Amino acid sequence: MRHRLLLPALTIVFGGFILFVSVIHASEISFDVDDLATPLPLGPTMAEHYYVDYDLPQASSSSTLPFLQQIQAIGDKLHIYTTLSPQSRAQAMLDQSNRRVVLGELFIREGKIEQGLIALSKSQQYLDESLEIFVGSDDKSFRTKQILKEIALASLKHRERMENLSPLMPDESRTIIVQNVDRSKLVFNGARLALEQLGESAPLNPFDQK
Repeated sequence: MRHRLLLPALTIVFGGFILFVSVIHASEISFDVDDLATPLPLGPTMAEHYYVDYDLPQASSSSTLPFLQQIQAIGDKLHIYTTLSPQSRAQAMLDQSNRRVVLGELFIREGKIEQGLIALSKSQQYLDESLEIFVGSDDKSFRTKQILKEIALASLKHRERMENLSPLMPDESRTIIVQNVDRSKLVFNGARLALEQLGESAPLNPFDQK
């Protein structure tokens, strides 16, 4: 009896897993940009002009493997959907945003332009969503203030990384980088406003010091 019930149960679980992967894959952002045949040169960037003191996670070349990306995407979605606290959900989205901006940079420096742009755009989407959790919230807790400050810092760091990548991009792809930089600017302004409403100061914006 148990064996007869086990097979249908495993079939349902496996089918649900395949459906979940398919939904994640279908929801990914895509661009009609051809990858370059060779990696982009590192070259000089604008990093010497400004620096945002915020640590991003490390990434290795293995992070760009498609299978590992799928597993990471599934884990990220499950983490968000199973997190009940708004603060924890915002932190989870912020963490995923940071991972993806690093992954996007790695892709681009390997010459995989389309994958890099997808990762950067997904990064900014998660950054937007992490801030939206606090829009209209009357939560004035210390934890909320800390997350808002981290969102503001992350938006500045993302802008730094993306502006440094812009000179390395082919012309047809640079517009998408600019659009994502603009999104990071909006997130910073939103986080700064939210902090001011809570009686807190936002982190210093080095881009305003130019």
